[in-house]
Amino acid sequence: MLIGVTIMCSSIFLASLQKTWTGFVIFYGIGYPVGNGLVNYVVIMCGWEWFPHNKGLVSGLIIGGFGFGSSIFGYITTAVVNPDNLKIAIPQDGSGTTDKLFPKSVADKVPEMLNYCLAIWTILGLLGCGVSRNPEYVEKEKLNKRI
Repeated sequence: MLIGVTIMCSSIFLASLQKTWTGFVIFYGIGYPVGNGLVNYVVIMCGWEWFPHNKGLVSGLIIGGFGFGSSIFGYITTAVVNPDNLKIAIPQDGSGTTDKLFPKSVADKVPEMLNYCLAIWTILGLLGCGVSRNPEYVEKEKLNKRI
């Protein structure tokens, strides 16, 4: 799990430093999902070890928790990137485009937003690593305390 957290967090950090679209996509679009997948896998496997007769329920709760976390982080990222609730608009630069874009001030805050998320995800990931225990290890600890 620690490897997944490390890959995920380092990818976000490196993505926040990128000045090109390609560099950003490599780190945020490839590195971050790989780390996130490793974390998901470990969490689901731990859940299955703790509740071997309820694997479907455990999997659903874990995946649902990840999805619920995404809804919470949507509010956090919006508060950091667009605190003034600026609206999208069609740029009036004479290029003839009909693309709707946020103002440059919003786009300039994306690296800051990634760093906020990085700090929160690092703390949550390390807490998760710290409390994860194998059921066999816990049983052995209980036996050692009785002796």
